[in-house]
Amino acid sequence: MRHASIIDNLLPSALIVAPHGLNLRYVLKRELLSDPALDVAGSRLPNYFVDRRSADSTAELAAIGQLAGGLTDHDGVLIYPEGTRFTPERRTRALERLKSVDPGLHERAKLWTSVLPPRPGGALALLEATDADVLIVAHTGLDGFSHFADLVHGALVGRVVRIQFRRFAHPDVPEERQARIEWLYDRWDEVDQWVANAGLSEPK
Repeated sequence: MRHASIIDNLLPSALIVAPHGLNLRYVLKRELLSDPALDVAGSRLPNYFVDRRSADSTAELAAIGQLAGGLTDHDGVLIYPEGTRFTPERRTRALERLKSVDPGLHERAKLWTSVLPPRPGGALALLEATDADVLIVAHTGLDGFSHFADLVHGALVGRVVRIQFRRFAHPDVPEERQARIEWLYDRWDEVDQWVANAGLSEPK
């Protein structure tokens, strides 16, 4: 799922869990444990809070992959491949990091205006651990909300929210690691283009 504000994390519950009766397991950043509700409830459910500063990335990715164990037709795992919500400043920093790691992917990602380069590790760990289908969720209209005060002051009033779901059967996802990374970047190409075009269209 694309991540662009503090509000879009409500979309899965409203549009996937409640209407379809699916149970979602979440990949979240460890910093969210400072919220008492997430600390107590989130830790009792099959979620994983990623330590993005951990020196042992292998263990972190293995723990993410374990979330996909034992999935049924009524379960899913939610991950935000960008790792954090989009802001222009974070986009600049993410592109600088990517340029030093993979210049080829940087050339693709630098063209995007509405998304951050995905960090593929967690998504790849999930793809390797399950044969479940992949659902890509893009949205627009909830961008830019970074503080609760934005909501209190009524910035959400009058916003038009658009959401796109695209489902990909697991057999249609490449099996080789680099091909999967390219596949994920293809999907993020599409998300960025969709966000730009959806923002220009009139409400129906």
